[in-house]
Amino acid sequence: MVIYVDRGTAPATMLLREGGDHAVASTTHLAELEIEGTDVVAAWNALEPVVAQCAEILGTPATRRDYYVGHSDDPDTVAGADLRDCLDRVENPTLISVAYGARSDSGADPQSIELRIMRYRRFTELNVEIRVTGPMDVQTLGFFERTKSTVARAIDRMNEP
Repeated sequence: MVIYVDRGTAPATMLLREGGDHAVASTTHLAELEIEGTDVVAAWNALEPVVAQCAEILGTPATRRDYYVGHSDDPDTVAGADLRDCLDRVENPTLISVAYGARSDSGADPQSIELRIMRYRRFTELNVEIRVTGPMDVQTLGFFERTKSTVARAIDRMNEP
């Protein structure tokens, strides 16, 4: 049921405003994985707790932002704090995403982790994106690598009979 094809890093640089006084260099790392199958909700139920557990490492407390539920080819999505409510408002969703954010215990720079699972109509597999944003430092890269590996192992476990 599960295969992963790419565990690559796609860093991008931007500036985060900190307290309005000065800019802090920030980076975003992206991993794309694939799950063979088409059940977005089942994949979400398996992977979101894994990402939530990883988010606890970000800082105390990590805050879950709104869920976004919709269709991968439709820009209109439903957002809300309650996933079940969002799922009730979208028939056969092909896209679910959520982000967790926190300030690191070691500093004031914000960090976030986003999980996005989507299915494109013409493909039979699901696309899983893990996006980690934070200060441009080795801690952010290390957090990204640990999160990516943890999610990849969870996908592998989904594949076990």
